[in-house]
Amino acid sequence: MNSIATLRHASPADIRTALLTAVIISFPNIVCLSYEWACLCGTECRILIVAYFIFRLLLFASATYAQTALGKKLRASSPSRILAVNSGISATAYLLALPVSVAVSKYIPTDARGSILVFQFMVIAIICSSKTFIDAYKSALKQKDGKAEQAPGVAEIPKPSHLLISTGDRILPVQTDSIAFIYASNRRASVTTLDGKTYQYGQSLDQTMSVLREDSFFRVNKQYIISKKAVAEITVWFDNRLLIKLPGIETPEPVYVSKNKASQFKKWMAQ
Repeated sequence: MNSIATLRHASPADIRTALLTAVIISFPNIVCLSYEWACLCGTECRILIVAYFIFRLLLFASATYAQTALGKKLRASSPSRILAVNSGISATAYLLALPVSVAVSKYIPTDARGSILVFQFMVIAIICSSKTFIDAYKSALKQKDGKAEQAPGVAEIPKPSHLLISTGDRILPVQTDSIAFIYASNRRASVTTLDGKTYQYGQSLDQTMSVLREDSFFRVNKQYIISKKAVAEITVWFDNRLLIKLPGIETPEPVYVSKNKASQFKKWMAQ
């Protein structure tokens, strides 16, 4: 049942791979088709030739599709099992094709025993097994890299709880939790807190975003970084931009989330 569900929910990429592989495997049949078409006379024979070619093409695509889709579940299996499963699928497809090949050979000159079919289904099994091996290897490398990034003993650098803002001969520590938004214009940035106070800030938005917690602050566009605490209402505009309303806090200009960041912003707000 799990295998059937896997086949039903295979991705469009699996279908494209199956069709492309089927066309490549069918190249000898395409060459033979043109030769047989020229040699045989009669509409019925030619229709039979084309129908038989389409039958083989669909069978190749189905076998490749099944092996590619099931390969996702077999990545953790041993190479011998993967090859055995794929060979079994190819053998089943060959047994389905053989009676048709024998029947067709009575009317047109073709490979009655399906010798070429055997070779073609073997190639499909090898190609699909190799793809599964490569995918399993790539997956293992990603997991290894992930574990390396989370190696024990390497502590994550905590984000600062305050921004240090220079005002004349003084330095004011402003809690990041109290910040509503950070605005930049003409290469100058300012920090505005939830209680409406604004301070000039000497860092760029890129530099500032690097020291802020990403679960609390979001770079909505080139001019604004906003705090999740300050968001009161979101309005969807006709061009798919989002307009952010911050209650009781004046902003130099309306706060829009650019349309290429709208989806990411919604996910961030839902966290």
